Amino acid sequence: MRQDATELEQQFRAAQERHFAGDVLAAIAVYRVLLRKLPRNGPLLHALGAAEMAIGDLASAHERLPAAIRLLPKDPVVRVDLGSVLRKQGRFIESRRALEEALAIAPGDPTAIAQLAETDLLLGRSDDAERRLRGSLRPPDAAPDHPAISLALARLAARAGGEREAIERLRRTL
Repeated sequence: MRQDATELEQQFRAAQERHFAGDVLAAIAVYRVLLRKLPRNGPLLHALGAAEMAIGDLASAHERLPAAIRLLPKDPVVRVDLGSVLRKQGRFIESRRALEEALAIAPGDPTAIAQLAETDLLLGRSDDAERRLRGSLRPPDAAPDHPAISLALARLAARAGGEREAIERLRRTL
């Protein structure tokens, strides 16, 4: 007897809640069961890949996320997650490409900007990283910067001598 789509959707939502609550292993178990029933479900592939990345199973995440991108070609978050996996695998050029693709879909996305800047730092391109981050900063009298931007700027500051500015931006962000 086939499960109806509503029941599968409810199982997926419950697994996502577990994932976001920190019970990643339980979520992965449900995602994998659901994937056997829904092998071409982009959001499910993305969720499973993100969960696998969270537990350090980078090889599995690297298998899932490109499949999710094929099903969700306009979703920048999947590409950001793939960029993160590739960076953690030391595949910096490929990571950079995935993050640039995410920014082509969602220009100004702070998470993609921050991750691309951090990848540039790892590639020894600190000038590019600084230029990218500074271009995304808000004026001092505006709302605080996105946490990802502030953290990336703080990492850059340690190398560039701008610790005071980074600390102030982190304070504002918090």
